Amino acid sequence: MAAKRKKAQKKLEVLAEHLREGWRKQHPLSEEFFTHVRESVREQWQEEQAKLREEERLKEEKARAHEHEQEHEQDDGPEHDQEQSY
Repeated sequence: MAAKRKKAQKKLEVLAEHLREGWRKQHPLSEEFFTHVRESVREQWQEEQAKLREEERLKEEKARAHEHEQEHEQDDGPEHDQEQSY
């Protein structure tokens, strides 16, 4: 039973490949189509890269702000909180 299934599966795979080949021959893709696809992919890639750069910039900005806060906390230690009397 398993052998029949494997044989039938193989026949279906061959048939599917023949159908795909026939479809490609009857409906060839034009250079215009590929140009459009390339442009779309390029635009999407550029948008993703811009988003990644913006996320990285914000991350760095947040890290700098955190460092700045840490520096102020160290500068404003307890010795600076007391008023000096003269």
